[in-house]
Amino acid sequence: MPGRRAISLRPLDSGPCAADDIGRTGAAGVTLELASIRHIFSGRDMHIFPCLTIALALCAAGNAAAAPLRLCYEDVALSPWTAPDGSGLNFNVLRRVQERLAEQFDFVPLPWKRCLEEVRVGHMDGVFAAADTPERRLFSVAPTLPDGHADPRAALYSDTFNVYLRNGSGASWNGKDLLAPRGRVVVPRGYFLAGLLRERGVEVNEAVKTSEEGLRMLANGIADAAVLQGRDAEWLAANDPRFRGLISEAATPYVVMPLYLLIGRKAYDSDPKRALAIWEEIRAVLLTPEYKKLEADAMKRLSRE
Repeated sequence: MPGRRAISLRPLDSGPCAADDIGRTGAAGVTLELASIRHIFSGRDMHIFPCLTIALALCAAGNAAAAPLRLCYEDVALSPWTAPDGSGLNFNVLRRVQERLAEQFDFVPLPWKRCLEEVRVGHMDGVFAAADTPERRLFSVAPTLPDGHADPRAALYSDTFNVYLRNGSGASWNGKDLLAPRGRVVVPRGYFLAGLLRERGVEVNEAVKTSEEGLRMLANGIADAAVLQGRDAEWLAANDPRFRGLISEAATPYVVMPLYLLIGRKAYDSDPKRALAIWEEIRAVLLTPEYKKLEADAMKRLSRE
């Protein structure tokens, strides 16, 4: 009709609204967009305007609810999985999840114990590369199977926690009993290992932040046994001249644990479907040929170092 402009409206049930559909997300964006198109409607067409107002407001509400998730991780390098600068295989997985779901994650490196505490009090929305434990279930949610156990298919990876012994100290680990004749076993602060060891009657020293610090305590004779995570500890114990000949790695790991993205209880309760979608996408990314090759190449590089 001459003198009248056409406008296309997306039905309310046609899917999520893009930011471009309403100018900018949030109430301010809706107000600006409505102001710019209100003059289109006049006379009998004004009955359309309230419907448009509701539709745009719902779009804005949906977009506002999907604020970036703040995810913390340990500010210590754990090759090849995470590094304080945001590199590593875990970041590759989570960034692919972002792209596939049009998600937004803010990655925040923190000391491990503080990271967990920030999730507990709701200042962080989640933590990744974390073991699922009963204590952590009090303030976070893990991807689970129907029986309530954590789903290993959604684990970002599994890592080995090895026992390191000071040579000549009398400390030992036979795969069942961990003995440290002079006292406590060293573990990094905030690690689930502390609780696991205490449950088994072992005294614990959580005075260290890194594997390197733990190995130094052994080499300097301050402690006789330590349980430390991953390949960085393995490499240091075998190759660093400060430790070579002074420390031995026990033949049997203390434990091998799957490590997850845990979503804080507050964030999960506000949008369970969002968390479930993220975990499902983690499962999917881990199965892609591209990621499998990336992980295999990273492991090969580590084995040559």
